Formats: sequence, structure tokens, C-alpha cells
Amino acid sequence: MFTEQIMHEHPTIIKAFMGIPAEVYELLVKVAEEVMPEVDRKRLERANRQRGVGAGRPNDQTIAIRVAGVLTYLRLHAPQIAVGMMYGINQTDISRDLRRLLPAIQKALPCPEVWRVLETGEEELSEADQIKLEELADGRVLVDATEQRVSRATDNETRKKYYSGKKKQFTLKTQLVTDSDHHILAISEAVPGAEHDKALSDQLNTLEHWFSPD
Repeated sequence: MFTEQIMHEHPTIIKAFMGIPAEVYELLVKVAEEVMPEVDRKRLERANRQRGVGAGRPNDQTIAIRVAGVLTYLRLHAPQIAVGMMYGINQTDISRDLRRLLPAIQKALPCPEVWRVLETGEEELSEADQIKLEELADGRVLVDATEQRVSRATDNETRKKYYSGKKKQFTLKTQLVTDSDHHILAISEAVPGAEHDKALSDQLNTLEHWFSPD
């Protein structure tokens, strides 16, 4: 089981299981520790809350371990119970922290734009929606799609939509746009995995996003 001390002594664990350098992880923990009290206050005082303040089982893990659990789950997409065993966290707590900690983590990370799938014949993109290539490090962008495995659907038509011939699995597909320094500039809405990369690019108007008018 990984503890804060083990991760501090072996920072390669952080890179391997969370996909980020140790110093970035420590920044996320620091921001989460500052933001979580306010996040919890709003959650406990919301108008539609049915339980009284203080009700329910408290989370007895530190913010550092909870952040590690969330980041590891997002990185590996392994079963929550398996991730929980890595850090001594209850599976239910990981599920809750995916809702509670993510807003805090997002405050410490630059959030890329999310490009939506456009219907055929929609209006052209505005200049504000476009990436100015001259503002990038070397004037280039890199585009690729990634797939995340999902559960097998019960009906045949849905299975066809989500079955990826490339991965031989049922997936969701997301397009990412980065610069050559690996900074994520934009991501797309997730679409069923059977969608071809080129078709997704066309639906997102990816080429139109690249080139701003002179």
C-alpha cells in the first residue's frame, strides 16, 4: 500500500501511476487543501441537501492520499476497488472524491477548451474559436484521438456504435489537440468508439480551428 512517506521517498511512483511529475502532484495537493474547505461548505449547505450537517461517514484519509487515489483512477481507469487497495481508501470514498476533489484539482490545472461536435451546415467558427498558430511555440499543433474503455451495452445497436475495431473493445473516443511542447490546447466531446478519427475531426471542424484568418 502506498503512503505519503513512500510516495515522497519514491517520486517515480507518482509519475508511473498518476502520469504527472511529483512537483505537480504536490501543487495539486496544496491547492486542494486550500480549496476543499470551501467546496465542502457549499456542498453541506446546499438548499436541496437531505442529510443534516455532520451526517454520513467522514473520510479519514488525508487530502494527499485522496488526490493520489483520484489521479490514479483517472490515469489507469482501473476498478475503483483496486485503486482503493493501493492507497488504503474505501471504494465508495474514491467514487465520492471524483465529484468532490475534481473541482479543486481543476483550479490548479489549466483547463483546455472543449470542442463540441457540430451538425452539418452549422455556422462557421468565429475568429475567437480559432487557434492562432503564430502564438504557439513553433507554429505547429498535434492532433490525435484516444479511447477509453466502457461497459458492453445490452442492445445490439448501441454495441455497434461503441465497438472500436481498432481497440477490439467498446470505447468512447476523444480527440486531443496539443502543441509540440505537449500542452493540451483543446479536447473534444466524447463520442462512441466506432467513430473514425477523420470523421470526428470533420465533425469538430478541426482544420477550421487551426487556421485563423490573416
